[in-house]
Amino acid sequence: MESGLRIHEDVMRGLERGAAVVALESAVITAGLPREVFAKAKEIDGEWDVSGGTNFELVRAMERTVRKGGAIPASVAVIDGEIRVGLCEDELRVFASDERAEKAASRDLAHVMVKKESAGTTVSATLAVMKMVNRECEKRGWAGRMRVFATGGIGGVHREWSRKLDVSADLRAIAQTKACVVCAGVKSILDVRATLEALEALEVVVLGYRTDVFPQFQCAGEADVRVARRVDDARSVAELCEKHWGCIGHEGGVIAAQSVPAKFAMEHGELERAITAAERAANEAEIS
Repeated sequence: MESGLRIHEDVMRGLERGAAVVALESAVITAGLPREVFAKAKEIDGEWDVSGGTNFELVRAMERTVRKGGAIPASVAVIDGEIRVGLCEDELRVFASDERAEKAASRDLAHVMVKKESAGTTVSATLAVMKMVNRECEKRGWAGRMRVFATGGIGGVHREWSRKLDVSADLRAIAQTKACVVCAGVKSILDVRATLEALEALEVVVLGYRTDVFPQFQCAGEADVRVARRVDDARSVAELCEKHWGCIGHEGGVIAAQSVPAKFAMEHGELERAITAAERAANEAEIS
């Protein structure tokens, strides 16, 4: 095993026999969601434990969803300097309550490991760990590889990028990793059109999963920001990935973007007004 890498036994056995394994990021645990209880979630997910923190219960819900789909969930995190792929429930609970845990992008992993710190992994860091695991699979002759990664919204090109170049490392990481990234599009605070242009320049395939409009995380998206390709079932996504990586020989990623269910989606105009108000308040407070 590569130094500093630990693969959970369930994940290891799955990879050995070629089972489906889905990577899950953990920055949502340390920086994305609050540790407070969210009682109303019970109305959305009947299995949600209303006594648990939102960040912990969300990850539990993600893992349940993966298992119901017949795959093995592999939450990725750095704990005390060790990269862990697959966490048991007790480990997740302790990690979710650790207020010292930060978030780490791909460039931060070595520093966090050397300092023996704990951190949630972003999209770029999780994809880097998937590469580590796949090297281990190849070295040991295991049948499986980690090829699917599920997250919320990916990073991208920020607004006002022409004045202040701010582009997430997620984009390059996706372009350089043979993985299918299942997500709800990009984070809503980004310049969505510029992000799509960047993904095209990086030769990342962007699919709309049962949608013609590119999703924008909390909202379904704008009618005039469309995806170039639509797919309506998981088998079609898998077949496209197989051709993209196998037949064509691409080494980069594929994005399968799925919209938030309509009954939970914010209206796009409402979201834009909220973002505009937040940006104005930040500027007035001289927060960069």
